Amino acid sequence: MAVHEHVTALLQQLEQIYADIESSSKLHPSPHSKSVLQNLYDDLCDALLGAPPDSRADILIAFQFRPTLIEVMGDYFQNIAQQAAKAVHSKRQRSNAINLTQRTIAAFSIVNARLPERDLTQGQQDLFDASTELNLDIDAILQAITVPAKYYVQRAIQYHRGKQPVKALKALYLGLKASPSLEKNDRVIALATTLTGESPMSAMITLSDGYVLEKFIEGITGQASISTLEQPPRPRSTLEIIRSWLS
Repeated sequence: MAVHEHVTALLQQLEQIYADIESSSKLHPSPHSKSVLQNLYDDLCDALLGAPPDSRADILIAFQFRPTLIEVMGDYFQNIAQQAAKAVHSKRQRSNAINLTQRTIAAFSIVNARLPERDLTQGQQDLFDASTELNLDIDAILQAITVPAKYYVQRAIQYHRGKQPVKALKALYLGLKASPSLEKNDRVIALATTLTGESPMSAMITLSDGYVLEKFIEGITGQASISTLEQPPRPRSTLEIIRSWLS
């Protein structure tokens, strides 16, 4: 199976698990759901390490504004970092230790800045210890799996054309986060105004602030069922959404 098709299949599994979790009445995923997710995270982290930039963009878009998935990824990060730190002390497990450490770095790229640092402290220490023992450069690996902004913009355009506005908004947000100078790009501005239904200035404010964008997305999908979340609803302006917080 080609890499792109493999990543697509993994993300379809992720979407189904996420839909099942969100449709339940529980505040947190069940132990079974966590176990299934963590097994899937092995493959997704491997994909982050080996897939081309457009597929890596799809993976990171899938996790955006989904605290449930991030929470489980945080647990996964801690667990796999601990496994890596233990494996480095066995010469027989050196290859396995390298794989575990690289997966830990991939997981860190997802949870970093999305979870409180105090929740990641032990995992970070285990990762540092393992990478030092194995002479792996954490920063170099993180840089290698970083997605250039242009791939997020390309994905945003494709999602927009495919009538998936929520994914398009997330992709454009990540593109602007990767390269803030894009807020002056005419093509990006035009897409932002189309997706939000706002003026250029208001659209860029919405898409440049994660909290505002998350609330905007909640505003346009809050009454929709899971099966219709990606259908283009009537967008509300940032001003309307901010007013709704105060009402």
